[in-house]
Amino acid sequence: MCINSKKNRKILFFDTFIVDSNIIDGASIMHQKLNNIRNGSYSYRRQWKIDVVKYTLSSYSVIKWDKVIIRFECENQDDSEAFYNFSRSIFPSALIINERSDTAKKYLDALLSLKSYGNPWIFFSPNNDHPYIANPYDIDNVLNDAEDTEILFPDYYVSILFSHFTEGNISISHEHFLWGYYAWNLSKIIGETENSYIVRNNRFMSDSAKLFRLSTLINLFETTNNNGRVIRLENLESYLSPNIKEIAVHPKKELCRHYDAYLHMNLDTIPVLFIPDGFFDNKIKIRYGYKDALDGYVNINPFGHYSFLDGGNADLKCLLNQIPFFWKDKIESIDICSDIYNKKFSKKLKAFDYYSDLSNPYRKIPRIFIYIKSLFSYTKITIREKLRILYQQVIPFFSNR
Repeated sequence: MCINSKKNRKILFFDTFIVDSNIIDGASIMHQKLNNIRNGSYSYRRQWKIDVVKYTLSSYSVIKWDKVIIRFECENQDDSEAFYNFSRSIFPSALIINERSDTAKKYLDALLSLKSYGNPWIFFSPNNDHPYIANPYDIDNVLNDAEDTEILFPDYYVSILFSHFTEGNISISHEHFLWGYYAWNLSKIIGETENSYIVRNNRFMSDSAKLFRLSTLINLFETTNNNGRVIRLENLESYLSPNIKEIAVHPKKELCRHYDAYLHMNLDTIPVLFIPDGFFDNKIKIRYGYKDALDGYVNINPFGHYSFLDGGNADLKCLLNQIPFFWKDKIESIDICSDIYNKKFSKKLKAFDYYSDLSNPYRKIPRIFIYIKSLFSYTKITIREKLRILYQQVIPFFSNR
């Protein structure tokens, strides 16, 4: 199912390197935690990285793009032809090239070829493991808000955060728990719509999980002084610059999620993702509302415990209509437990709230503690910025003497 908005021109720019592994590398606590999850559940088991990339690319196929660019390299060259053919099967008219960008010039040359489309939005994706799990309408609703924002703030770069949903939402103002936590960014909500928060950043948060205008990306790669290795926007000196004005549009619905989620956060609220059995053969089998879990099925119970936890009985804790949108055409069967039709259970389902904790897992913390934490962050960051400015003024003064 493909959905498009006539107003918003958007291009998928998928430029990536695919490693040949299903091993979780690293000895950190986070890697150990991820290993425990992947070893603790049949559904959540480790998958080959190339299958995760295929899964991610499949999720993007539900969106109607004006153009699709797929640039890739496989660590195992034997995988290249099969991945090319897979990409062609889901995006028949895409430009698919067996070469990925690893310098600013390569990115620039690839992006300049898109100028014939005017100045479209670019879904910039050097990452290959952030599947799109929302309804395709949701991205167009947010694009509408971004275009309205451009009219109101013509002197700003406008971006759209398409992944890191929870982290983004809990850092957008001093009333949120992670305000100022990442990169000393003191963001401020300057507007709100039904679908988005409009957020002004005090530094350029050009993360590689955003949509940007083509002209923005061309300018960033054209003006960089980095002539060496560049595989992400974070490799440019413009990243986190306090001298570039940016407004970010934060969706109120989760568009994409990192396949391995965000291990520093509560995994009972934001779990890692998995590839359901039968996905690539359109044979997904779902069991809904049962108190036990069976291998080979996607076991869904809004009131269960995740299957990667001890005694877990649910692969997903959501309503049936809240499964990833791109699964829907790949489902072979749905087995619904008769308890669902019980009046008591039905009443619980009506009161089920999927998004509150996902949007803000810290919402039950007393607001006074959040304000104190924000005041501390503001004071620390303000002093740091004043020292930075002073340093920039003093060094040229002495170097010119």
